[in-house]
Amino acid sequence: MANAQLQKPLTLWQALLYGLGVYGSIASGSLNSLSLNIFNITLGINAALITTAMGMVQFVGILLDPVVAHISDNMRTRWGRRRPLIAAGSVVMGLAFAAMWMFPFGWSPEKGLSLVWPEQYYFYWYLGLSLILNLGGALFGSGYYALGIEVATDYNDRTRITALRGYFSQSLTIINPWLFYICQLGLFTSAMHGVRWVGAVIGCLAITTGLISALYTSERFASLPARQPEKKSLNPLAPLLNFFATIQSIGGNRYFWMCLGVAITLNGGLQMFEQFGSYVYIYYVFGGDTKMGAQFSGWNNMLGCVLSMLAIPMAKVLCDKIGKHNALKLTLGWMLLGSILKWWCFNPQYPYLVFIVPFFYSVGIASFWMILPAMQADVVDIDELRSGKRREAMFGAVTNIGMRIASAGAIGLMGVILNITGFDRNLGGQQSQETFTLMRALYSFAMATAIILSFLFILKYDLTPQRMKEVQDDLDKRRK
Repeated sequence: MANAQLQKPLTLWQALLYGLGVYGSIASGSLNSLSLNIFNITLGINAALITTAMGMVQFVGILLDPVVAHISDNMRTRWGRRRPLIAAGSVVMGLAFAAMWMFPFGWSPEKGLSLVWPEQYYFYWYLGLSLILNLGGALFGSGYYALGIEVATDYNDRTRITALRGYFSQSLTIINPWLFYICQLGLFTSAMHGVRWVGAVIGCLAITTGLISALYTSERFASLPARQPEKKSLNPLAPLLNFFATIQSIGGNRYFWMCLGVAITLNGGLQMFEQFGSYVYIYYVFGGDTKMGAQFSGWNNMLGCVLSMLAIPMAKVLCDKIGKHNALKLTLGWMLLGSILKWWCFNPQYPYLVFIVPFFYSVGIASFWMILPAMQADVVDIDELRSGKRREAMFGAVTNIGMRIASAGAIGLMGVILNITGFDRNLGGQQSQETFTLMRALYSFAMATAIILSFLFILKYDLTPQRMKEVQDDLDKRRK
């Protein structure tokens, strides 16, 4: 019976309900989009303080992820292993995001915005609520992405489910870049009043969609009997010990380390250097006009989202034709070209040139995040063939920790690097030429270097469709 459940084909309805759950994590992406725009650009709080808090949150997640993953892989409830975590995580994230913007501030038509607390109090507020949101993100992410591996068991269906999830994810890239612009609309007395309304709407959306996906998406492996049952332990460090044991047991799985390497390198580069995009838009291209910069950024990202949605089915066809790993290599090359083009396309004399970049860069990013998770699902099957265990969540935790380490270092350094460039918010668009040159070089060529390093990790990857068909056949025989 369990084996028959695993072999059921993936229906469109199942895929749609699962994909909808992406919106349960919208609060996390929206926080990244708004943090520096609100706290630094709007309120004038030192960027290094905010990026330090962002980095600290990532380091806390390094300890949190394996604990939640251990719970997810070993939990047995009437609702399954993954769905309770998805529901709880989306609620926590939605509430924390809505509360993030409720701190006091001063505002008047004559004086504009002003701080009521000392700067460090805003740091503690941001850090505390970010940690709560991070807890929700760990619960949601551990359940949601592990469930994504369970939803589809066929080699091509896995690309299909990640493609559909990619469509939902890309719709978020339409929303997030517009948030800062929406906060500044004439409907609100100030950007701070606007962000409170935005926070409430985003929080409700996260909770509603997360709960719908959790309630109506079914799990395939929840009832699968464990081949090697876990021994119960009262040791509070058991999840961490199990995490390190997992790392040791997958030490020979070179495909996992290839996927992890490319994910860490690219994500670290994106976290560190893409943050400079808002500053290049606002202060270099538009001379310090925050509203115009936010508007152009929104239109540029919307174009990128439309192109990404068109690219996803083409990327899937490419995966089916030449294999996922070869498609990923082509994707990284396309993204590299887009990153280099930023140097010439972000030009204050010809601002509309920025709309060239999404044809390369956004298409590459969307394809990358569609293909890599499908490859990681195959890696989990390789692990089951060797260990006899289904450890989707723990594999996800190892990946998340690697990416969090990269993100923590990248985000923490970003504010420091911004200060090193000589950027001064009070100068607006009158920054020195050396400052603008450094910011543009980091945004373009430093990110291009990270893409090249990512490419090197998958040069020897060779899990072909034929090889995965052999693995699936062997697993089916074991499960009977």
